[in-house]
Amino acid sequence: MRTVAELKAAARACLKAGKPRQAQAVYAQAVRQARAEGWGQADALVLEALRQLASEDAAAAQEAAEAALALSPDHREALHCRAEAARRLARAAGDDRACELHLVGRVARYRELASTIPQEGEVVVEVGASTGETTSRLARRAAKVVAIELTAHNCARLRTRFGATPNVGILQCDAWDLGTVAGRQPRADVVFIDVGGSAPAGRMLDLARKYRHLLGPRAMVLRNTELNDFVDSLASHEQQAGVGRWSHPRRRPNRSEAIEP
Repeated sequence: MRTVAELKAAARACLKAGKPRQAQAVYAQAVRQARAEGWGQADALVLEALRQLASEDAAAAQEAAEAALALSPDHREALHCRAEAARRLARAAGDDRACELHLVGRVARYRELASTIPQEGEVVVEVGASTGETTSRLARRAAKVVAIELTAHNCARLRTRFGATPNVGILQCDAWDLGTVAGRQPRADVVFIDVGGSAPAGRMLDLARKYRHLLGPRAMVLRNTELNDFVDSLASHEQQAGVGRWSHPRRRPNRSEAIEP
């Protein structure tokens, strides 16, 4: 008889293999096994939420996640399931064509937004983690943070600093290596980008566009002094996409995308 942990791993493997029906069946087995092993009601409800996400019933998943949170308000997996269900419901309602964009020049303001933009249960990708000052703020709110950093030295410092922080993962790669990023985290609710505040503005805009299309976030924070100074100097601009909104093409979620933190 497989344990609940083993069944959850098997369900994730089914999803990655593009077999959602098998994943649903395995999650259903995990729910029964959790009860047999004496797991708490909140944990069993989270497993039910995961099963409903695998079956693409976002409304039922949201209901199960809310029930779990009523029993355990800080349950990380329940928070993540609720956020994922809400995301899918928004997509189904056609509310997935915009990304809220924040542009800043100062590090202090960038870190301030790291403490306010992410919502409980969300997945955040941080591009340019450096030594982890912003990462620590993101980790206090998000269910999962993928911190991307290029240099081996800083990655070593990050792994030492966040080795005991379960919701932070470190990915050493170039910010432009989108294939590696997508392989590690195929979607995100929020993206923070700071690869050096003085980087060329055009290049940073291109990088932001690529991450917007790749991960389909609801919000993005970009730090670049040149862009920020340019916008700050404008006497006026023609508003087309709506205040604070950045239009982007629809992106259909892949069945193999991870639905657990």
